[in-house]
Amino acid sequence: MKSAVELGLIAGIAALGGLGNWLVGGRPSGDPAEEVQKIPLKEGEIRLETALEEADDGLVWIDARPAALWQKERKTDSINITMLSDEALADQLARHADLLFGSKRVIVYCDDVHCSVSHDLSMQLKGEFRDFVAGEVLVLHGGMTVLRAAGLVTSSSP
Repeated sequence: MKSAVELGLIAGIAALGGLGNWLVGGRPSGDPAEEVQKIPLKEGEIRLETALEEADDGLVWIDARPAALWQKERKTDSINITMLSDEALADQLARHADLLFGSKRVIVYCDDVHCSVSHDLSMQLKGEFRDFVAGEVLVLHGGMTVLRAAGLVTSSSP
């Protein structure tokens, strides 16, 4: 009986916390891409609108998700380089060396604003593998969430 009361108390406190958050932050829009816009940029991130406005011939898009996800759904002109592979990162970079050496800007993305894989890869490209990439390396704020909303995704699904 005591456990049930404690559980009820915890659930009640959690519900009040959620209600308070909703009252302060407002009702979520239900649109993931719109919700992403409310989250501040982290250091080294770029918003899709800015990336598209400043796009030039030297822009390279890197999908940092596993290859199977990239093959299923991706930004139309992206390449797949991921730390979530059995293949060494150096070998993946070497396969795209001509493209990366000629880049003016590289934008790395993964699933959404909570995905850290793109940030991890970006740090590797700026650090240990800086000789592979000629241009600036940034992370797309919102990843696939904003790309889908903008209609910039190619899908291999039927």
